[in-house]
Amino acid sequence: FPVTIALDGELHSLNDWISHYGDCVWCGGAVLPTETHQLTSEGHSVCHNCVDNEEVKQYVRVVKTHCA
Repeated sequence: FPVTIALDGELHSLNDWISHYGDCVWCGGAVLPTETHQLTSEGHSVCHNCVDNEEVKQYVRVVKTHCA
């Protein structure tokens, strides 16, 4: 069975999720759905390394946080 990830009430394949959210908008690092990450109001993601960065918090509006 393919791996699916729930996002806003819809299921997505792991590959689709990574294709859309797999790069951190701030540092360009990898974002995995199994690690702590945030989704922004612009539809981007923030990786676990940048989640607590004070500078990132000033420029990025977070709409959802996933804690691993």
